[in-house]
Amino acid sequence: MRKKIAVLGSTGSIGTQTLDVLRYFKNNFEVIGLAAGENICLLSKQIQEFKPKIVSVKNEKKAQELRQILAEQVSKGQVSAKIEPQICFGTDGLRDIATYDEVEIVVVSVSGTEVLIPTLEAIKKQKIICLATKEILVMAGKIIMQEAQKHGTKILPVDS
Repeated sequence: MRKKIAVLGSTGSIGTQTLDVLRYFKNNFEVIGLAAGENICLLSKQIQEFKPKIVSVKNEKKAQELRQILAEQVSKGQVSAKIEPQICFGTDGLRDIATYDEVEIVVVSVSGTEVLIPTLEAIKKQKIICLATKEILVMAGKIIMQEAQKHGTKILPVDS
């Protein structure tokens, strides 16, 4: 049975390294969600390869740009319309991916504090958290760890 995973920060250094590992172990993992900031060109390539069900970008403008890129790829026959994922944006988009029902493991590799709420929500849904960013622990480590203990959620430190 393949583990279902979401990568928050899929176009960054740790995110791309995570996808390299997932590519190597493709029989063990299924990518359900990907989140990127502004690098929608790379994200569109990741969508072609991993066929996630849900993706998120930084803002509504980037979401529109991504929709346009994916539509062009479909019209050129580069990808099937069947693989077009749900597209969301912002902190809500990160939360939607982190709490997506099928997701079992959430890799948090977005720097900054915008992943605090999505991470807390994923903890409450008992997702395994692979944490590659220290900002939320510096800002709210006590809360994160208390919630993880309360909900029986594993938090695993990961780094490049």
